[in-house]
Amino acid sequence: MKDEELYKNGLDKVSQNKLDEAIELFTKAIELNSANPHYFNERAVCYLNTGKFDLSMFDMNKSIELDENYAYFYSCRAFLKSKMKDMDGAVEDYERSLELDPHNDITYNNMAIALESIGNMNKAQKYYKKGNELLGYDPEKRELSEDGKTMVDKKEPTEKSTKLAEHIEEIKQNQKTEEPSKAAIAKDVFTKKSVFKEFISFIGNGFKLKDDDKS
Repeated sequence: MKDEELYKNGLDKVSQNKLDEAIELFTKAIELNSANPHYFNERAVCYLNTGKFDLSMFDMNKSIELDENYAYFYSCRAFLKSKMKDMDGAVEDYERSLELDPHNDITYNNMAIALESIGNMNKAQKYYKKGNELLGYDPEKRELSEDGKTMVDKKEPTEKSTKLAEHIEEIKQNQKTEEPSKAAIAKDVFTKKSVFKEFISFIGNGFKLKDDDKS
């Protein structure tokens, strides 16, 4: 079997979450062609997702050695470094990735997370903002679609929805001014001495009001 076929079969195993089988196929592909950086990178991602960080780092470095101008490889290694708690190294790789591909919203977001983790909040916010711009997300004007897959313009509130909101608010206000609830009354019984005495007297009288209470 050719290395291209092995690689394709390996990707199929990844999609099925059969990572150990994918690693075997990528390894065979590398044995036939050790000059293809994508073979190393895909195996590295599999190693990362199975917790074999050292092996993953070896393959990440090898893929970058074979192609030092491919932005995605740096993003992958940055993510691995963040998993290994090397946040400064992760930021460095994200920076290099964005130099090569300045329009990747995911990389901007991951960079922001890395910066936030080391306490650089001001810079993190700038990267979050840039990522949102590239994604087309404006919290004032845009929102996720109902299926959660795309960004769409926010709908203007209709007259019906506005009236509903006003009605709900009116109900809330009325509830605040209505008679005390049963829970509030029960609370009074056990927290106010005067009310508690009346309650004890009520029980002692066979659950009947005294004559003076009736009046």
